[in-house]
Amino acid sequence: MASFHESVEFTSPSALSDDLRDDAFRCCTFDGLDVEGPGFECIGGGCTFKNSAWYWSLFVMAQFIDVEFRECVFRGCSFADCVFARCKFVNCRFVRQASSAKVVAQAFPCGRLVKGFNYLVVAILDQEPAVHGGRRVVFLASDDDGASAEIGKLAEKLGFAPIKLGGLSEGGLLVQARRNSWGQLIFKDLIKFD
Repeated sequence: MASFHESVEFTSPSALSDDLRDDAFRCCTFDGLDVEGPGFECIGGGCTFKNSAWYWSLFVMAQFIDVEFRECVFRGCSFADCVFARCKFVNCRFVRQASSAKVVAQAFPCGRLVKGFNYLVVAILDQEPAVHGGRRVVFLASDDDGASAEIGKLAEKLGFAPIKLGGLSEGGLLVQARRNSWGQLIFKDLIKFD
C-alpha cells in the first residue's frame, strides 16, 4: 500500500526500496540514491535529489513535479512514461543505453527476437501489402540472423518485401521512436518494386 512522506531525508543508496516505489514524497531530500529496475511509480513534489544514479528499464511511470536533480545520472532505455514537470536539472546526465528491443532480448536469453512490423501504424499494416505493382516494405532487425531469415520468409509469404537492417543496436534504432529522438525509418511506408 502506498504511503505519503513529507520533509524526510533519505541518504542510503537503497532508500527507495521496493516497498517505497509506489509512494508519494513531498519536500523530501534524497542523497546518494541508487535506483534500478522496472515498476517504479513514485510521485515526488518539491523534492531534491542529489548525487543519485538512476537505471530504469521499461514500464517506469514516475512523476516528478517541481523537483530539483543535482549531479544525477539517468541511465536506461526509456523515460517515455515519466513526467518531469517544472523540474530543474543541475549537472545531470541522461545516458541512453540499449534499445527497448535489446532490453527485451536480454530479458529472454533463450528467445530469438526480431524487431519488425511494429514501426508501422495499424492502419497501414491493415492494408493490402501489394501496392501499385510493388510490395510494402517491412524492416527487420535482429541479433539472430537465422531468426531474421525466418521472419523474412514469413513476411514474404504475407506479401511484404522484407529488408534486413542488421542488429538490434544498429538497425533496430532506425525504426525506434523515443521521446524526441526518432529513428530515420520510423513510420515510413515504403514500396519496393522488383
